[in-house]
Amino acid sequence: MNKIALITDSTCGLPKEYIQKYNVKIVSLKILYKTKEYIDGINITPEEVYAKLPDELPTTSMPSVDDVSILYDELVRDGYTHAIVLPVSSGLSGTINSFRLASENYNSINTFIFDTKVLSMAVGLIVIEVGKMIEANKSFEYICNKIPKIRENLWMYFTVDTLEYLIKGGRIGKVSCGIGQLLNLKPIITMDEDGAYTTFTKARGSKQAFNKLISLASNILDKGEISSKQGKVVLEEMFNTSKSPKEIIEEKGMKQVSNEDEILKIDTEVLDENPQSIVDFKNGKDRALGFMVGQVMKKSKGQANPKLASDLLTKELSKR
Repeated sequence: MNKIALITDSTCGLPKEYIQKYNVKIVSLKILYKTKEYIDGINITPEEVYAKLPDELPTTSMPSVDDVSILYDELVRDGYTHAIVLPVSSGLSGTINSFRLASENYNSINTFIFDTKVLSMAVGLIVIEVGKMIEANKSFEYICNKIPKIRENLWMYFTVDTLEYLIKGGRIGKVSCGIGQLLNLKPIITMDEDGAYTTFTKARGSKQAFNKLISLASNILDKGEISSKQGKVVLEEMFNTSKSPKEIIEEKGMKQVSNEDEILKIDTEVLDENPQSIVDFKNGKDRALGFMVGQVMKKSKGQANPKLASDLLTKELSKR
């Protein structure tokens, strides 16, 4: 029987409960200061790194081949037959190479290494989805085929209050700076096809930058899944719980209804209940259509696709 290990590195941003729930194996990067070396997530926390930033910007070191080999030795002892490795983007770190080199020495473990080309919780979200499939006893081949598709449906955008540390750390890639800092321009950063930082757009000040992030995420979520208003609720829940959008949408019953038959049934009920609105619409009162769409949304508890509801209402009104 196959036994699949799920592996990532310490930059993945996963909360402990998910690491424990899906038995995620973590290989840590090293955080280097002038006088001391730390192991990320073991003897130093992100909060401690942030607190030290005004005094010193540390460098990082990817896990060594020996570090990864120690984990593989444990996997062999524990009877693992397969491993799925999801490291930080190769465009930001050489961590993936340590996994590749180490795994070549363990022929008893069939290893699939995927370059996520993202970082932090974006990697974490992929890890969670893979963890769910392993928990559901999906085959190794099935999971490996699914991972690129999961990545295709993942977008990463973020902003920073200052470019200072990206510049000093040499990880800024194509992100522009200079005059932008003088004008208080905040970049909305995403990842390019090589998995390096690149500027998607810019905003004046942190508040506008955050609003643009909300708008970006809402527009993505609005594509046949949920409304932009619900998207904001999902984003807040993501920040507070670290749950994936899919989990939150399912838990809150927020998935948008885009089935024509279901919406047409509600449309028909609304038309039958509001004969005066039909008269008003035929007399050129456009607000009547808006009112009826509102009634459809009310009956569907906000889950009907409003554009589809409006289109179907207009079609039905032409028949009456």
